[in-house]
Amino acid sequence: MKTWLAVVNYYDTVLAATGILYLSSTGFVSTPTDTPANTVFDPVIKQAASMKRDMFASGTTMGRSRVGFGEMILANPDGVLDGWITHAFDGRVLTVYYGEDTAAFPGGFTTMLVGTMEVPEFTRDEIRIRLRDRQAELDIPFQTTKYAGDNALPLGLEGVSDLKGKPKPICYGTTRNISPPMVNTSKLILETGVVLSVDAVYDQGVALTDGGSYASEADLLNNALAPAAGAWKDYPAGGYFRLGSSPAGVITADVTQGATAAARTAGQIFTLVLTRAGKTSADWSAADVTALDTANSSVLGWWSGLEETTPAKVLDEICGSVGAWWGVDRLGIFRTKQLVTPAAVDQEVTFRSPLMDPTTLEAETGNLNSATIVFDMVKPLEKIPVQDPGHGVPMYRQRIKYSKNYPVQGP
Repeated sequence: MKTWLAVVNYYDTVLAATGILYLSSTGFVSTPTDTPANTVFDPVIKQAASMKRDMFASGTTMGRSRVGFGEMILANPDGVLDGWITHAFDGRVLTVYYGEDTAAFPGGFTTMLVGTMEVPEFTRDEIRIRLRDRQAELDIPFQTTKYAGDNALPLGLEGVSDLKGKPKPICYGTTRNISPPMVNTSKLILETGVVLSVDAVYDQGVALTDGGSYASEADLLNNALAPAAGAWKDYPAGGYFRLGSSPAGVITADVTQGATAAARTAGQIFTLVLTRAGKTSADWSAADVTALDTANSSVLGWWSGLEETTPAKVLDEICGSVGAWWGVDRLGIFRTKQLVTPAAVDQEVTFRSPLMDPTTLEAETGNLNSATIVFDMVKPLEKIPVQDPGHGVPMYRQRIKYSKNYPVQGP
């Protein structure tokens, strides 16, 4: 007999401890050689999982995949599960399996879903656990380190009250003309975020003189080692540079992160963003990263400034810049792929329209060779408006832009 199994992680708010629930749809007990061994899977599952996943949002061809959230429904007619009301499930991992009830666990079962959960709903005789895929794990603050704003000038690198509570900058790749915050107004020290190098510094667009680099934070703060007037010195490992004289206008800088150009691609920044979100190489597809680097090896640049954002939004920007999507597959692995023109293939195509004759349908197959046309009378074709930039209208003229210009300079 086929059965659904679920392994659900939770946090007990009374005992202040984590735990695992083992559930089934028909009743299942693992064997002494299973993992875990000799474990009863409570037969409470009425609906194991119901989810819908699309590569992109409706009408678009880039960005993150979209998931129609579903739910797991558990039977609780006798109230035996009422004690779960003190359990916290939101944001924790749930894994759903399907297979024969005589199979070994977990090797003999197919993993159908690895996802996370929201707060469950308790009704009179059911518990409904709303499911989310792992994209939800990236809807968190991207930078959790904030400025304390407590400098005791002339000391400190935490800024004063105007910076208090704002996220510290993060830089990826090669960025041009960023406007770093001044974190010590007495010593004229600005913060870029940790980088490989500060390549140039400008005062209201006028290049200042490169005065060299500092070896340590102590040197950076040492007035005896301050740069000359009209010059700057950097401390890339700490993410700072220091001016030798008060600026006349807005200070901007060109900075580079990543040891080589190959470390500044969309694929590599994809992994850096996931790493900052607490993921490891086991959480993403290395093959996808390699394929994306092969498809587009361009050097990118991204800088957060003082703005609040999330890892999910950063991935939207990075992947969207090279025509790629990102999402999470049913096994909980973060994936990314570039959308390209489909190759010509021989395959069967089903068109849900009773209104087209076979000749028209052949023309509609586009680049499919010798496609077999199958009529499906269920419903006619749907046409969804294009939501991409430009709304799908063919371009007459294209302005090629290069390198984001972060601050707008005044006259």
